Amino acid sequence: RRHAAVVEQDPHRRLALERRAGGLEAGLRLDRVRRLRIEPLLQEHSPNPKPFERGAVACTGNEFCRFAIVETKARAAQWARELDRRIAGGAEGLPILRMHFSGCSASCAQPQIADVGFRGETAHSGDAIVEGVDVGLGGSLGTDAAFIDWVEGAKPVGEVPDALVRLVGRYRAERHAGEAFHQWCRRLPNAELRATLAAGSPQGEAP
Repeated sequence: RRHAAVVEQDPHRRLALERRAGGLEAGLRLDRVRRLRIEPLLQEHSPNPKPFERGAVACTGNEFCRFAIVETKARAAQWARELDRRIAGGAEGLPILRMHFSGCSASCAQPQIADVGFRGETAHSGDAIVEGVDVGLGGSLGTDAAFIDWVEGAKPVGEVPDALVRLVGRYRAERHAGEAFHQWCRRLPNAELRATLAAGSPQGEAP
């Protein structure tokens, strides 16, 4: 609705929705591009997203699906933006890292082919039962296609951003020239990846 409201301000512009729910604008003259880019909507949803935000995929989550155990869409966007902000050295130096978030085991968001996959679960945090995720690493498509390994189970969602900052910081420090994230994950034993996810304080965070 917000995107349509922006389009209605210009009679020459048309809006179409493509099959992955992205918005396509047509009929936009070049002299109007600069004005469009300062619209509040495009400040929030940039046409040039950073690596984590660009690679985020989520199912509808428990807001719209009775099978989902956890909220997914807002949380995936929040985590992606937080990682783009927190990664030391800036996330711009990284390739696109695909994070896919399914709210349950049905895998509607296809977490098994992501660099980092999440699957909704319940988790224990002290004496409380909270929203959690199973965390999988190392999925990919293409010539070296493979499913992720589910490295850690039932991690409370509040612990996930710090865990990802540690993991990506270690990848950035240890990767070989040209080594993709999924290749690095497959090179390390799952026990090491699990230990990095579970470690105490974030490493590789921007000051």
